[in-house]
Amino acid sequence: MNSRLKQDTTIYLIRHAESTSNEHGNVIGVKDALLTEHGRREAYALRSYIGKYGFSPRPRILFSSTMPRAMETADIIAPGLEIEAASIIRDPLLCEIDRGEWDGLPRDKVYDEALIAEMNWFDMDHRAPGGESMHDTAYRGRRWLKSLDRITEETGVTCFAAVSHGITIKSLFPRLFGVHENLAWLFRTHNTGITKIRCTERGWGAEYINATPHLMQPL
Repeated sequence: MNSRLKQDTTIYLIRHAESTSNEHGNVIGVKDALLTEHGRREAYALRSYIGKYGFSPRPRILFSSTMPRAMETADIIAPGLEIEAASIIRDPLLCEIDRGEWDGLPRDKVYDEALIAEMNWFDMDHRAPGGESMHDTAYRGRRWLKSLDRITEETGVTCFAAVSHGITIKSLFPRLFGVHENLAWLFRTHNTGITKIRCTERGWGAEYINATPHLMQPL
């Protein structure tokens, strides 16, 4: 990805806390999934960690996707960032990949051997019926990144945080960092994992990916 933001910018991409769809594991998507009790503890642990140790630099604006699990996570962590929940910007560009007709279906009823072979063949171009591909999701993510130029011009803010989703975050890696597309699936993004990226005059870089220091102690 050759394009850069107009100003040096730091962004913390945070995956939402554990949701009901993560808890059961064998379900595809589930757009309206809520946080589990364990997920809320994860989010509060992140809030406590941020409040104690902070982020450097500290984000001045917090975004979340419009999916319930991301919005609830953002609401919980906002006080740790000294950001009012009412000022969180909800942006559908940060939503998880759309699984179309597969949303909410059991994985073992959908992913048979033939489909897995097809997905491997088309990799980031593959999409569920009525859904999105990883390329589509990465395009949305890049549109969101580009929108930060306008916000910086209006507010002067150059450090942001965003609560998003696993595939949405890692679909950006090939575009931002030149990672081969086939490797995008191999990156882990744990619930409440933090990925810190920067855009400078030299281009995009990652300072760390999927950091979870707040989960080192039992929740």
